[in-house]
Parts: sequence; C-alpha cells; structure tokens
Amino acid sequence: MEYELYRSRCLSEKIRNENDEPMNKKWLAFIKFAFVGVLNTSIDFIVYGLFTWFNVNYILAQCISYSAGVLNSYIMNRKWTFEQTGKGRKHEFFTFIGVNLITLVITTFLLTLFYKWLGISLFISKLLVTAVSVGINYIGTKQFVFTKLKERRVSMKIKKAIIPVGGLGTRFLPATKAQPKEMLPIVDKPAVQYIVEEAVESGIESIIFITGRNKKSIEDHFDKSVELEQMLEEKKKFDVLNEVQRISSMVNIHYIRQKEPLGLGHAVLCAEQFIGYEPFAVLLGDDIMVSEQPALKQMMDAYDHTKQSVIGVKQVAYEDVSKYGIIDPGRKFGRVHAVKDLVEKPSIENAPSNIAVMGRYILNPSIFSYLKTIERGVGNEWQLTDALRLQSENEKLFALELEGKRYDIGDKAGYIKAMIEVALMREDLHHTLFSYLESIVEKERMQNSANRRLTSKYII
Repeated sequence: MEYELYRSRCLSEKIRNENDEPMNKKWLAFIKFAFVGVLNTSIDFIVYGLFTWFNVNYILAQCISYSAGVLNSYIMNRKWTFEQTGKGRKHEFFTFIGVNLITLVITTFLLTLFYKWLGISLFISKLLVTAVSVGINYIGTKQFVFTKLKERRVSMKIKKAIIPVGGLGTRFLPATKAQPKEMLPIVDKPAVQYIVEEAVESGIESIIFITGRNKKSIEDHFDKSVELEQMLEEKKKFDVLNEVQRISSMVNIHYIRQKEPLGLGHAVLCAEQFIGYEPFAVLLGDDIMVSEQPALKQMMDAYDHTKQSVIGVKQVAYEDVSKYGIIDPGRKFGRVHAVKDLVEKPSIENAPSNIAVMGRYILNPSIFSYLKTIERGVGNEWQLTDALRLQSENEKLFALELEGKRYDIGDKAGYIKAMIEVALMREDLHHTLFSYLESIVEKERMQNSANRRLTSKYII
C-alpha cells in the first residue's frame, strides 16, 4: 500500500513538473530555434543575393543558398539539441537531413509558383518561401527530433552496470595479498559472483568491471575455461559443467583498468565512454543483498517512476554511521526518501540521520559532469557522494529503503556472518551446519557455566 501511494505521488509530481518547469524549457527551445531561423534566413538571403547578382539560374541559386542555411542550422541545432542525447547520433542526423530535403523540394516548387507563374517579385517570393521553410522545418524538427528524443529518454531502459573492483582489500590482509578480496568465497562462489547474479536477475545486459592490478583472476573466473570444461565433460560431471558454462555466458562483461585506487567517484568516471548517455547502475562488491526481489530491481522500479537518480539505503546503528555515506532525508513516499544532502562517513555528532547508502545506485548520466567538477574528499579520494551532493542541488535525487538482508563483507565479522547465513540457506548444507553450530553454542554455554562456578568458588 505504501509503495502504491509512493507511485501515485511520484506520478502526480511528474505530471506537475512536465506541466510547469518544462514550459520554460519549451519557450527557451522555441527562442533558440527562432534565433537559428533568423540567422539561417540571413545567410540564405545573402548567398541567394550574390548568386542572383551574377545571373545564376534561380533554382540553382535557391538550392545553394538553402544548403548554406541548412548547414548553419544543423551546426546550431546539433550544439543545442542533439548533443543533449549524445553527439553524432545517426538517427538525429538523417532525420534532420530528411526534413530539410522535403522542405527544399516544397520551397523550390513554391518559389517557381510565386516568381515564374504568378509574377510576384523575386524578393517577395523569396521572403514568402523562407517563411514557409522555417514553419515546415520547425514542425518537422519538433515532431521527428525533439519529440523522439524526449520519448527515447523517458523510455530508456537500464541495461548497463558498473562494478568497481579496484580496491586493495587491506582489511583482509594477508588473505588479499595475492588474490582480490572480491574473489574470496562465500561457500562455493566468489563474492563478486553474487553481485553479478543480482545484476543479471534485475535485467542488466552489460557489465563493466573497473579493475586494478592483481585482479586478473576476476577476468579468468567469468571467462570460458576450455580445459576445465573438457575435463568435466570427460568425467561426466554435467551438473558442475553446466554451472561453469553458465558463469561465462550469463552476461556481456567488459573491463577497464583504474591505474590507481583514487576513490569510487574516479572509478565511475572511468566508465563514462562505456555508459554513454543513458541511465546506469553501480553495484559495490562489499555489499551482498539477499531478498525475494533483487535489490537492484527494486531500485529500477523506483527509477521507472521518478526518472531521477536513486540510491539504495538502509538504517544502521548510530555508532556505525562513520562507516557509510549518510543521507539527509526530506519528504518520504512509502520507502522512498527525497534526498536533501549527503555526507560521506560523518561522525555521530554530524550525521544528519542514520540512513546509510548500501552500495547500490541507479544514476542518470548527468552524474559524469558533476564528477568532473568535484575535488578530492574523504581519504584524499574522489568520492561519488560529493558528486551526488552536487547533483541533488540541481536535480532531484531519491533514496529507496531496500527490502531484504544485507551483508557487509567489507569487514571480517560481516564476511563470516555472510558465510554462515548463506550456507544455512542451502538445503545440502543446512542440517549439517546447523547441528554443528548448535554443538558449538552448547559447548560455549557449558564452558561459561563452568567458569562462573569456578569464579564463585574463589570469591567464597
């Protein structure tokens, strides 16, 4: 019920925003287009005048002058409109050229009609034709370019995810001296595989790992192993073979190396060219989420309604706020908070709340421009939290309280808890492990009872 309320509130706010804020943007776009039209007309008239002065055929003069105006119009519109959804898109270019070719045919026919057949002066004929040209061009561009770009932005599906794995894993030394912490096993799967599986179950189609030195084993794990598969097939271990083959084929994976660990913000910025101009996900390897609906899918559903960046959060104990990025929450819609501000690893006294960022993000591509403007923050690193703060000042930013169990495998205690609880979820391990844990608890209870009796004896 709360989530449905949140959805309806988000939709109503979205309708208000589309009816209010964008009106200014529509007028601004119209003014820009009108300016381009005036400049285009001036160039058109100048070039046309030069050619008619030299007694060039009026149709040839019309084609050349119009082409000069089209070139100017494309350059200006590409700067102001097309680059908003990515530079050099073929769709926008060919649509623009198509609209102008149609306009050229229509205006050439009208020029012949006015000037040759109706006997109207060349200047007046050209002026009338130019007015028709601007009108057709505006209607066509508005219909086929502006509208299509808006529809594509609204309906854009989240298909790409970034998983930063360039950290040194110093909290797990010496275990991570020669292997990535992301490859430490949770039962019989490396930790990073749980993250990838969550992304795939949420609908992600392409993943880019931001890696560093000594991370080659991650690439090997998700690559095809011909020798291993051949051996398993020969020994007829088909269950294991299917699992191994599934790992290497479940998603498209790419890699880029972060030459030195300069912070999460820097790692995300490394993937800018891979992401392009579309919303994307970021999943951190220190957080494993276990829930009925994948945590990332919960956030995608929220993004579908807000169309704004969404960060995954959970409440933590106040004594732990210094370990996380903490949000300053605003209005709340069910499980969704409007974010007023974020603070990276604050002290208890400076923490605006105990709602912590949980290593899951859905981000709009505008985050890259903010990442390029921030300076080094906590730990002398470029922090994603600082870029999100800037984004929240200029755009809407939301935080979704995630449902499910979260394991912080970035520290040893959290890693051991994850190992035990995930193993208990396995049918093939539950009974044996549970019985073993019961025996340990009983042994500890008896030992503590004996120690208390011994202590009481000495006191007496």
